[in-house]
Amino acid sequence: MRYYSILLVLVLGLAGCDPGGSDVAANSPANESVNDAQIVRFIQASKKNILRGGVMAAKFAGRLPKYGKTASVEAVRRIGSDGVVAYDVTNREGDATIQKDLIFRFMGGEEESSTRDNTAVAVIPANYKFKAKGTQELAGRTASVYEVTPRSKRHGLFKGEVWIDNETGLPLREQGRFVKSPSVFFKTVDFAREYEIRDGFAVPKKMNTVVLTRLWGQVELDVFYDGFRWQEAPPKITPTAVAASEAH
Repeated sequence: MRYYSILLVLVLGLAGCDPGGSDVAANSPANESVNDAQIVRFIQASKKNILRGGVMAAKFAGRLPKYGKTASVEAVRRIGSDGVVAYDVTNREGDATIQKDLIFRFMGGEEESSTRDNTAVAVIPANYKFKAKGTQELAGRTASVYEVTPRSKRHGLFKGEVWIDNETGLPLREQGRFVKSPSVFFKTVDFAREYEIRDGFAVPKKMNTVVLTRLWGQVELDVFYDGFRWQEAPPKITPTAVAASEAH
């Protein structure tokens, strides 16, 4: 049985759903009903968490275990001064269909998404309810963990958790399950994303996505990011510095 069609649909559900990595929060209105100080810090930090003029390595690993199909692609991920993402492929191995219809289309979807306003899927109180769940440690940093529940069952929203760095108010981890499947062929779509704090910004570190399909078993996609650097000097005023100045 041919499997390329599920890869095409998978991309529609994943590419462009990046709550921590675009301008979505920058254009979002504040929610006056929020009374949790950490969530307020998260909203303010997210408005300024816009990576521009950066470059990093990205390694993609796609798998279709039921068919024994795997593929990997290495690329340079560039973020322009306008926030637009572009990939330059440096190496690729494995199944050609997974390369073309999963990994390359994912890249294309992310590039296209970076040119759009994605406010509708941003992790903000307008889209989600937040419930405090305690604290966790991640990569030597302390995070406040919140359960997030979408206010509507809309494509691109998820039910799960967001981990907020106590020092900066930036996201360290997002994980959960999309509440609306991008296809009737999918049972569930689960994901986890992690970030590292660099110069006052949340920089993508890794992403894992597992889709359970009705006919073809699991489809898996991992992305690992490394070596982030600024192509130009980082902004003189980081989100942390701005937040501190606004507090005085």
